Amino acid sequence: MDIGFNKFASEWWKKFFDFQGAKTQMKISEHLKHVNLKMSAVGDKEIRLLSSNVKTIETLDLEGTEVSNTSILYLTKLQSLKELRLTNCRQIDDGCLPFLNQLFSLEYLYLGGTAITHKGIQGCDNLQNLKSINISVKDTENSNPGLIALQHTFPNCKLVVNDVYYRFDRLKVI
Repeated sequence: MDIGFNKFASEWWKKFFDFQGAKTQMKISEHLKHVNLKMSAVGDKEIRLLSSNVKTIETLDLEGTEVSNTSILYLTKLQSLKELRLTNCRQIDDGCLPFLNQLFSLEYLYLGGTAITHKGIQGCDNLQNLKSINISVKDTENSNPGLIALQHTFPNCKLVVNDVYYRFDRLKVI
């Protein structure tokens, strides 16, 4: 995809994707397999730019970035997003769930260290392709009923709570 030159866009694409495009136009692939922006100075503005110029991304790692719920709205433009890593994105909370629930192709979702609650994620019943979900819970013992409810929402999904695989059949962390 050819995009017009603008200083912010040009600098961002050069910094994160090593583009050496012409001064007036840059050629950007519409299909990316893996995009790793982990622990970088990326926020909503950059995610908007990315999602406006790329059609598909299979794996997107935003761990430790400054993205907010607005970025999840921008990600709904992407096709075929299979893996999304939002670990330690402190501005992500249950407010993003209506947008997250539109990412139908998600298979792997990393939400540890965000403010998304296990009760909130239960409402994301459109994510039936999930194979694994990683969440943070402050009190796992008192959260058992809510975690069991997640099993009913995502019956074929592996649940990782506080970086530990959660066994539903034993009602405890192993």
